[in-house]
Amino acid sequence: MLLAFMALVLTRYVYAVLGLLVAYILFGYFKNLIVNKDYKKVSRIVILGSLCALPLLFWFKYIYILEKDVDTGLSYFTRFKNNELLYNLKAGIGLIKHEEVGKVNGIPAFISLFIPITGIRNWIISCFLILTFTTGYLVNLKKHSSFNKLFAAIMLVMTGLVLAGTGFSRYWLIMLPGFLLGFYLFFNYLKLKDSLFVLLAKLIAIIYVINELRLDYVVLSKL
Repeated sequence: MLLAFMALVLTRYVYAVLGLLVAYILFGYFKNLIVNKDYKKVSRIVILGSLCALPLLFWFKYIYILEKDVDTGLSYFTRFKNNELLYNLKAGIGLIKHEEVGKVNGIPAFISLFIPITGIRNWIISCFLILTFTTGYLVNLKKHSSFNKLFAAIMLVMTGLVLAGTGFSRYWLIMLPGFLLGFYLFFNYLKLKDSLFVLLAKLIAIIYVINELRLDYVVLSKL
């Protein structure tokens, strides 16, 4: 878990927000070990955890120095330094266009995850889709407790990107499997046939393939 967290943060440091979930899981694990008086395992985990954390500490030091002394242009830190949190929040949910970004951010882009070719942006449909997949998780949290941490991770990353003023669909794309699982859970809650969900999933897959071919053609034609 710690190694996966380290890899994510080194990929894009906004994923450091998942540290809240990691800390929560470790706290529960340590609590059980202490109750059972398994101090040997506690010390072993502390040592291994510290080793995993070392690259992150050096990375954050590097980011701090870079952001402090070098003008890097677009970054999450400059957005917070130059603007109030409310400004970033408005940009992150698509109410305004961020001064450092060439297009509208946030929730209106959520629908374009599923219709990437047109790049459609629509507040009502996007909010409906977000409400649908979150409802799918919420109504199944007690029934399938294994989904709790997955749902928490998805919401933490989405919230982190919105607060940073960069709610772009291209950043949310890596969470597409988690979104689709939420939709499937919602379908089950409504007692709809699995075949309907499979059909919709196949349509989305076809759209992605067509869009990828279109993008390849656009790039190659320019070259």
